[in-house]
Amino acid sequence: MMRSFLHGVVACTAILLLAGRCSEEKAPIATRSETIDSIPAAAASAAPAAQSPHAIVTGLYAKHSKGENPFFQTKQRAWLDEFFDKSLADLAWNDAVASNGEVGALGFDPLYDVQDLEITNFKVGPAEIAASGLSARVTVTFANIGKSRQLVYLLAKADDQWRITDIDFGEGRTLRKTFVSSN
Repeated sequence: MMRSFLHGVVACTAILLLAGRCSEEKAPIATRSETIDSIPAAAASAAPAAQSPHAIVTGLYAKHSKGENPFFQTKQRAWLDEFFDKSLADLAWNDAVASNGEVGALGFDPLYDVQDLEITNFKVGPAEIAASGLSARVTVTFANIGKSRQLVYLLAKADDQWRITDIDFGEGRTLRKTFVSSN
């Protein structure tokens, strides 16, 4: 069951590659739109310490679009550590290992907060960095099966690196709460 879910995620993400668009941050006050096809090269070329909050979120979706979903695998812990802070990466990794190939806490794709993907109008918004310079929010918008959706990525900066600390799905639901409530 989990395997067919993952195959569906990969297939639907391929559709996103063909039809989707996202904005890419080039300067703090200016953005431009590019197809998601151009994101993997841009995300891979920046050193992790130099990546902005926007680049972290965009890089996560780029990896996902290549079929490398960090949540549903137990071979590459580094995939989680590349994007998420240690505590959230630990929750995701422990859930994947404990579920032993079955559905764990995540019965949905957390990058879209859905089970069935038919994504259009995909955009990664510019980062909203707090005055302290240590936390940020990046809003991702898209339509899934015609319904508008918005997810807010919360990031923190530690040791000069930005990492995702949570994903706010709305209505009081977050990725972290999903993992914690399943334990």
